[in-house]
Amino acid sequence: MGPTRLTIVVDSDVYGGAEAYAAHLLRRLPERFERTLLATPGVPEQLRRAAGDALATFERPHGKTDVVRLARAARALRGTRPDLVHVNMATAANNRHVI
Repeated sequence: MGPTRLTIVVDSDVYGGAEAYAAHLLRRLPERFERTLLATPGVPEQLRRAAGDALATFERPHGKTDVVRLARAARALRGTRPDLVHVNMATAANNRHVI
């Protein structure tokens, strides 16, 4: 059996508690996980460093009515081919609608 593909999704350009947690996951998960950070272009440098080459980007949706960006974000997420998804987005609507 191959590695478990984990995608961590964030849309914050500020480094705070949730972002520190995501960075910790990226750095500390066992080797059996293939990690990808899916983030908006303004991803904090600490997260960018934790992700290394495993970084993909998407445009931040502006709520549940921003169907174009939500669809693009969902397509970007599917493109990572995840087995597991960890979502840490700024709004509950974006968390729910991107996946």
